[in-house]
Amino acid sequence: MLVAGLLYLPMLRADFVWDARAQVLTGDYIQQSKHWIDVLTLRVLTHDVLDFNRPVHLASMMIDAAVWGRNPLGFHLTNLLMHVAAVGLVIGVGRRLGASEAAAFLAGLFFAVHPLLCETVAEPSYREDLLVMLFTLAAIWFVARQPFRRIDGVAAALCCFLAVGAKESGAATPLLVAMAAWFVHGRKSWKTWAPAVIGCFVVSGTFLVLRFVLEPKTSVIFTNPPSRLGGTVLDSVLIQTRITAFYLRQLIWPTELCADYGVMSLKHYPLGFALTALILVIVLQAWLATKSRLCMLGSTLYWLALLPVSNLVPIYRPMADRFLYLPMAGMALVLAGVATWLRWGKAAILSSLCIAALLGGVCVKRQAVWQNSVALWTDTRARNPLSFDAPNNLAAAFVDAGHPAKALEPAAYAIKLSNAKSADPLSIQAMALDALGRTAEAEESMRQAIALDARYGNPDQLVEALTCEKPHAERLKIIIKRL
Repeated sequence: MLVAGLLYLPMLRADFVWDARAQVLTGDYIQQSKHWIDVLTLRVLTHDVLDFNRPVHLASMMIDAAVWGRNPLGFHLTNLLMHVAAVGLVIGVGRRLGASEAAAFLAGLFFAVHPLLCETVAEPSYREDLLVMLFTLAAIWFVARQPFRRIDGVAAALCCFLAVGAKESGAATPLLVAMAAWFVHGRKSWKTWAPAVIGCFVVSGTFLVLRFVLEPKTSVIFTNPPSRLGGTVLDSVLIQTRITAFYLRQLIWPTELCADYGVMSLKHYPLGFALTALILVIVLQAWLATKSRLCMLGSTLYWLALLPVSNLVPIYRPMADRFLYLPMAGMALVLAGVATWLRWGKAAILSSLCIAALLGGVCVKRQAVWQNSVALWTDTRARNPLSFDAPNNLAAAFVDAGHPAKALEPAAYAIKLSNAKSADPLSIQAMALDALGRTAEAEESMRQAIALDARYGNPDQLVEALTCEKPHAERLKIIIKRL
């Protein structure tokens, strides 16, 4: 836990990037205390708000906003402390389910330093993955307590509610709680722990029903629903197979990390190779499950946590490192189970130190990418030249940094990638040209943006939709007045 805290200290100097800029700097929802009643009573499920379906995450962000305002230091500090707590829970759950001290240490250190988790820890708006991880493992920790008490069952059910209220991945928590209770307490005492497990399923199911029944029918934020990856269900399954194989490779050798993955990331993962790799991993996990219940639970956690963020149901972003935060806890528990089964002592400690040295260095380098928007989008563009978000957001970052001349090239590239069908890079190009005194060109670029999307004629609508930052809106208004 100390290693986890020290490792991420550089993030305390970081700025807000990507979605955090929209949620903390542009949006006012989490800044207003009047919204606490809506969040606590779940009325927020009916509101057109970013993360309306994740009230636990919203509450966490609102606490930070009440204490820190819009200061990024506080938001990053909260994420860092949550990651430290998550490491502790990996160790604690491992011990409660039979891992040796050395094996639990190995699992905890693996989870603490793995660079795949950097995105989640570095970006405050991705805190929902931290929260669902914390409450999922906490629920398992409570139900695995010996002797099991009624209060432990109540605590586990509450954690299940908080997990699914933080992110949809928490829907898997009750099943994991049931497995842990069976492993630890056995069939003979099922009457003691069964009511707690039933309670976990009830509270989680109730929240999910409310989430879909109360969802607002129209939205100014989510104007376009996510499209099915590949176009058909079969295409989605085949592409998801390749994505899953890619994730497994990143677990072992995380050298291709990117904030915006795309088709280029899968070029080395043909379908035949991906299927073979998945079958081998599943067979290995099934065999390990016969040797260790901890391996069984960890493997189940890994696959269940991946289901809600797979593309079997369309999602806005097909691939992301943050999707692996909770599944990584499962892999860490598998590692603890293997080390315990093999009776590693000194070998586990030595392996831990090697892991810390190898993965920790990559994690530190990855944190430098998340320090500010220019660094993030420069790295993303280099790793995925076909990403539209990378040059588009890089151009905006250069405008914010007072370098409009540097913004012109990435803006033009984003316009090219979109076949001149996206208004956003045209509006960014207009701001950069206007700052350079090229007013006629700026006005023409703005006219093209408005022709593509009428909302760009009224930038306040873009701010409401969280697609335009407030300083950008003021700059656009100046250009629009001259049209």
